[in-house]
Amino acid sequence: MIKLMSKITVAVCLIAIFLSGSILAASAAGRGRFVPIGPSIWMGEYTYIDINRHPVRVVAIKVDPRKYRFSIKDVVNTITRSRRIRYPSYSIGELIKITNPFLMINGSFFSSYSLPRPTGFLVINGRILHQADTRSSALNGLFYMERKTSLPHIAKFRIKASKMDSRQRKSMMPSNTYSKNYYMALQSGPLLMYRSKIIYTAVKNKFYRRSAIALGNDGKNQLRVIFVVSKDKTSLHGLVRFLSAPPQRGGLGCASALNLGGGLTSGLIMNARNHRRLRIRGSIFRIGNTDSANATVIAVSVK
Repeated sequence: MIKLMSKITVAVCLIAIFLSGSILAASAAGRGRFVPIGPSIWMGEYTYIDINRHPVRVVAIKVDPRKYRFSIKDVVNTITRSRRIRYPSYSIGELIKITNPFLMINGSFFSSYSLPRPTGFLVINGRILHQADTRSSALNGLFYMERKTSLPHIAKFRIKASKMDSRQRKSMMPSNTYSKNYYMALQSGPLLMYRSKIIYTAVKNKFYRRSAIALGNDGKNQLRVIFVVSKDKTSLHGLVRFLSAPPQRGGLGCASALNLGGGLTSGLIMNARNHRRLRIRGSIFRIGNTDSANATVIAVSVK
């Protein structure tokens, strides 16, 4: 009888392990595909199964960075200087009306909804507007563009100042108003993927609507920037599995990915008036919350 019970226990454990593996595998799989909506711009609507077995709908916009200009914008200062907005609401919905980018997505975290201020390293046009946050372990990623080239990059960000490499330390000297290496830079996190490896391994699972920026390749090492915004609440574990899964399994096959926000601050907007060859329904396309306050945005413009 004891031997029988032990065999049953072992069998139950094996079944549980098998099912857990199936759930994890299912969270990586999705369905959807990219379709062109303009020159070197693609949009895809995907659905994947999260770790709680709930379906998650996401919208992904893929852009060729060699064909378009990427930038980081300071929402508060840009809107405050504008005479076209009488009562400022510091959102990407307001910002896209007074600037020329055709695509905007929320930037990193900030301190206050009434007057948003960035909480991490911020460089715009080579000028350091905010010093690095070396205390928050969540802000361990960096989206940036170098001075020599306008191509976007995603990198690990050293949290402790003592562990920063010499390049980062020189670029973030408090006594220097201008960065020596970064033309545009935005500290955010957590870093989800880096060089085709999953970085995010936190145990806790929190479910919010998410936004992220990722880098991938099409064909023969053709760099692509992918913006992702979820319509439904999702965990970062589910999102990173979707981003890392190859296209034949319903994922995006990204090499690097960085979380930008969660909850009310996550949103993406496209304005066809700023891109005459952009094919979207109506003149404005919105996904997520585009009316909530933001301190920074990542923008894409026609060169």
